[in-house]
Amino acid sequence: MKLQSVLYYCSFLAVVKAQYSSICPDRDGETEEINPGHFVKYKCGWLGPYGGATHQNINTAQACAQLCQDKPGCTGSSWQSVQSRCVLSGDRTNEARSNVLWMEVVQPEEDPFPEDPEEEVVDPFPENPEEDCDTQLGTCQTQNTDCLTEKAALQHEKAAWIKKQNALSKCPSQHEKVIVRGGIRYKVHCFMRSKGFTGYKSTDHAFTQCMDACSADSRCKAIHYLIDSAQPCKMLGSVDNNKQPDHSSSPQISLIPVTPK
Repeated sequence: MKLQSVLYYCSFLAVVKAQYSSICPDRDGETEEINPGHFVKYKCGWLGPYGGATHQNINTAQACAQLCQDKPGCTGSSWQSVQSRCVLSGDRTNEARSNVLWMEVVQPEEDPFPEDPEEEVVDPFPENPEEDCDTQLGTCQTQNTDCLTEKAALQHEKAAWIKKQNALSKCPSQHEKVIVRGGIRYKVHCFMRSKGFTGYKSTDHAFTQCMDACSADSRCKAIHYLIDSAQPCKMLGSVDNNKQPDHSSSPQISLIPVTPK
C-alpha cells in the first residue's frame, strides 16, 4: 500500500509539473489572454502580492487565473504548482518562490498605429435593388448558421472542460476514500488502473453521472474514468477484486465497489 501511495503521488506531481513546465521558464514575462478579455502576465518563480483568499486542489494555472477573474478587485493570482494551491492578490509583500507562477492581471496593449479601415463603397443606384437585398439576406443567413455552429462547438468544449475539472477535483483529496452513489459504495483510486478487467461500455458521462449509470446497470462491475478521453466513463464488465489496482501513467481514476456487484 505504501508503494502504491508513493507511485500515485509521483504520478500526480508529474501532471502538475508538466503543467508548470509548459509555461516556465520559456514563457516568463509573456502576456496571454486566458479568457476572452482577461489578460495575465506570467512571472515564473515568484509569489506575487498575497493575502487574499487561498484555494486548494487547483491543478492548472488557467483555473487559478479564472478564480482571480471571478473575484472583483483581484489584481493577480499565484499558482503554487506542487501544492495545487491558488493564492489571490492581497496587501502582503511579494517574494521569490520556486515552483510558483505569478499571473498579474494586465490590460491589452493598444496598437499605436492602427490601420485605417477601408471604407466600403456602396453603389447608391444598384441596377437591381431587389436582387442586391436577396444577396445580402443570403449572406446574413449563412453567417448566422456559421455563428450557431461555432456556438454549439464552444458549448460542447465548455461542457467537456467542466467534466474534466469535476473529475480532477476528486484527486488527491478523495484517494482511497469511499463515495456512495446509487446505493453502491465505490472506493476511489486516483491515477490507478484496476487489474483483471474486461471492458463493457464507454460513455461521455460526467464523473458522478458515470457512477450513477454503473450503479443502475447490473452488468457494470467497476469503472475506469479516463479524464482526457472524449468518452471518459469506461464501465467494466469484470474486475479482479482480489488484487489492488496498479499505478497508471495516464490521468485516470479507478472506482471499485467495496462489495462486489
